[in-house]
Formats: sequence, C-alpha cells, structure tokens
Amino acid sequence: MSRQATLEKELEQLNDLNIMADQLLDTIKKTQRNITSSKSATDNTSALLENWIKILNQSKFVGDVLEDPSWTGAVDVESSQGLDTEVAKLNAELQALEKENSAIQRRLDSGSLPINKRVRR
Repeated sequence: MSRQATLEKELEQLNDLNIMADQLLDTIKKTQRNITSSKSATDNTSALLENWIKILNQSKFVGDVLEDPSWTGAVDVESSQGLDTEVAKLNAELQALEKENSAIQRRLDSGSLPINKRVRR
C-alpha cells in the first residue's frame, strides 16, 4: 500500500472515531437530561407521599378521637373557646394593671406624687 492510501485510511478511521465520540457525547447529554427528569419526578413523588402520610396521620387522629368514649365533641370545643376568651380578658386586664403600676412607679421615682398619697410597702 502506498503512503497516500495509508494516510487516507487512517484519516477515515479518525473521522469514524470522531463520529463515535460525537455520538457518545450526545448519548451522555441525553442521559444527563433523563437523570434530571427522573430526579425531578422522584422529588415530586416524595413530596406527594409526604403529604399523603400527613393526611393519613390526621385521618387516624380524627378516627381515634371519634372512637374515644370520653370525647364530648362540640362541648369541649365551646368550653375551650370560652376559656380562651377568659384568658384573653385576663391578659388584657393584667397588661392594663402593669401599665398603671409602671406609671405610678415612674411618678414615685420622679417625686411628683404627693407624700400623703404614697403607699408604704
């Protein structure tokens, strides 16, 4: 074989290698896209499963409460709401008294409260 023919054959083999390398790179890129898509689907599925687990847990809790003979239903809720209202009123009253106490203490500290109105402790 002549040198020219050998070089042409080698060039053809290099071109074939380049084509295969390009195909390999395309396959790798496609695989990366598929892996990304698969990961996204897996993440979405995981999130859905977590939500489903929360729903099942809540359903079990509600079922347990409904089957509990000591549960009185709406009566408990209403009395709880009444207690919440009472606690809120007491907290408001406490804040008002603390504010009044602070004002009196400031007046005592500044000396603007007459001596006969001062309360001994």
